Amino acid sequence: MPTQIGVGFSKKADSFAAGQQVATKAMAGINSSTIDLVLTFCNGKHDPHQFLAGVRSVTFNAPLLGGAAMGVFTNSDLSYEEYESSVTVFSSDTIQFKIFREPGLDKDEYATGIGLATQIKNADVGDDRGLLVFYDTIKNSVPARYNHSTSLFDAMETIIDKNICFAAGGMVGDLQRMQCFQFFNDEVISQHAMALVIGGKCQMRNTTIHGCRPSSSYKTITKTEGPMIYEIDNRPALEVIQEMFAGKKVSWDEFPFFVTLGRNKGDKYGEPKREDYVNRMCLAVDKEKKALVMTNPDFKAGDDVQIMHINIDFDYLHQEMDALKIATGNEKLLYYFYIDCIGRAKPFTGGDLEDAAEVQRKIDNKIPLMGFYTGAEVSKVQNEIRSMVWTGVLCLLTE
Repeated sequence: MPTQIGVGFSKKADSFAAGQQVATKAMAGINSSTIDLVLTFCNGKHDPHQFLAGVRSVTFNAPLLGGAAMGVFTNSDLSYEEYESSVTVFSSDTIQFKIFREPGLDKDEYATGIGLATQIKNADVGDDRGLLVFYDTIKNSVPARYNHSTSLFDAMETIIDKNICFAAGGMVGDLQRMQCFQFFNDEVISQHAMALVIGGKCQMRNTTIHGCRPSSSYKTITKTEGPMIYEIDNRPALEVIQEMFAGKKVSWDEFPFFVTLGRNKGDKYGEPKREDYVNRMCLAVDKEKKALVMTNPDFKAGDDVQIMHINIDFDYLHQEMDALKIATGNEKLLYYFYIDCIGRAKPFTGGDLEDAAEVQRKIDNKIPLMGFYTGAEVSKVQNEIRSMVWTGVLCLLTE
C-alpha cells in the first residue's frame, strides 16, 4: 500500500466535538482504515482530556503524539488564539513510526534528555531517517519559568546519531505562556520530552528559516549565573543594552520578549550569515541587580554577542524552501511539517507579513502541510542541536 497522509483542521469550541471533527476530516484524506501514526495539536483553550477523547473516538488505538499549541495551520487554514486544532494521520507499509516519552523535564532537563535518548538507542528502531522531539516549554511553576532546552538537547546529543535529521518544538497553549499539556497515546501528560522516530523507505530533511539579523557591534558578556546575565563589558547588563539601541528610548520594562542577543558561531568579521547565529531572547529583567534573565543558560562570560532584530524576509524564505525541495531530487514529496515561532505571526511582526501564510502559498495544496506555533523551535546550527528564537523549522518527508 502506498503511503497515505490525511490532514484535518477545526475551530469548534466544544473540545470533544472538535477532536472528533478534526480526526474525521483527517481520515477522509486516506483510503485506509489502518493508521500507523496520529499527530495532533490544539489550542490551550481546549479541555485536553475531552479533545483527546474526541480524537480517539475516530483514531482508536493508533500511536498518537501531540499537545498544546498557540495556533495551528494546514494547507488552507491558519488560526491562533481561538479554538483551533489539527490532526494528521499516516498510513504506510514502508515507513515506520516509533514514539517515546521521558518524564521529569521540570526537575532535571539533562537527565530527561539522557533518558529519552537512551530509550531511542536501546529500541534499535532500525534505519532511522528523522527525529522529532516535543516538550513543554514552561515548567509547572508560579511565576512561569522556561524549561532549559539547551540542557535537554545537549544531553540527547551525546547519545543519538549525529547524522539524523532533527527538529523539535516547545509546546505551550497560550500567549500568556501558562497552558502546557501533551498527548501520548491515550494519556494527557505534562513535563515530559516526547520523541517520534521515523524510519524505513523514506527520507526526512529540514531547513531552518532564521528570523534575526545583527543590529549592533559586538559586546562581551563578563558575568553570568545560569540564565542571568549580570554584566556586559564589565558594566551592568541593563545599562549596556539600553545604550546599544542607538538612541532609541527603550525602557527596561520593554526588554522581556523584545531584547534578543545573538552569538555568531561563524566568521566573526565576515559577512553575517543568519544560519551561523545562536539567538537567545530576554525572558525577564532583574531591575535591582540590573540583569537580564534569558530563556536558556548557555551564554557565558567571555561570549561576544550582538543585539538582534527581527527580520521576516519572504525572498529568503522562498530560497530556503526551493533548496529543500531541490535536495529531494526525484523522490516523491509526502508531507510538510512546520514548527513556527509565534513571534513570526502577523500580530507580532508589526506589519502585514504572515510567515505561515507565505509557506501555505508556496506549497499550495499539492502536498499535505501541517504546522503549529511554538514557544521554542530547535534545529541544527553547524550540525549541533540548538534551541532558537524567531525561527521556523520546515521539515519535508519523502519516499
